Amino acid sequence: MSIDKFRQMRISSFPKRIIIDIRTCEISEGKLPSKQTKLVLAWAEIHKEELLADWELASNGELPFPIEPLK
Repeated sequence: MSIDKFRQMRISSFPKRIIIDIRTCEISEGKLPSKQTKLVLAWAEIHKEELLADWELASNGELPFPIEPLK
């Protein structure tokens, strides 16, 4: 299994959650209400490069940099 398959982020809005592939900014699993999904996907697209850079840091045992949260 390729390590690339783990480039994901999980977003929860109890009791629902989605998993997003940070390379494509597409949902790979789960479902949230439409409005929340649109906001999260837009945020992920805007911060895609930061997410990928942080994933690389974390996968090498380093601390990721903070990313501006969804407002």
